[in-house]
Amino acid sequence: MTDEEIDNAISNFRSEQRRSYTSEFKLEVANYATQTNNMAAQRKYGVSEKLIRYWRKQKNNLEKSCKKKFRKLQPGRCAWPDLDALLKSWSFEQIEWGCELSIEIIRQKAIEFAEMLKIDNFTGNVNWVARFLKRNKISLRGLEKERKQKLNG
Repeated sequence: MTDEEIDNAISNFRSEQRRSYTSEFKLEVANYATQTNNMAAQRKYGVSEKLIRYWRKQKNNLEKSCKKKFRKLQPGRCAWPDLDALLKSWSFEQIEWGCELSIEIIRQKAIEFAEMLKIDNFTGNVNWVARFLKRNKISLRGLEKERKQKLNG
């Protein structure tokens, strides 16, 4: 190799950016490499041979992950919309009546509603309650201020 070719190879190596690939793509490349060879897969898919070797070693795990269907929960969405709607209406009723409302009270009521709706995998931890309050724009701090003003005024 001449010095110019070496410099080109180094600059090409440095200019490559990291990429992420889906499990399906990795599995497709690994299967193709198994049928032919790693270099043929590299030429066809434009992926380095090292990655292809690694993906061939991971083939069993890739097949398992392709079979699983993951449910992606997007921000602002809840896993149990029925529970969320029921608890939201209950919370607003409590606010209208001027009843005491705290994270623990909401948590206990959420667990009660989850049992009523026959939701098995609901834990109702404090973090869930915090996300519920944020999703529904309920501020417990504001309720405390209003309650104190009513008591003093």
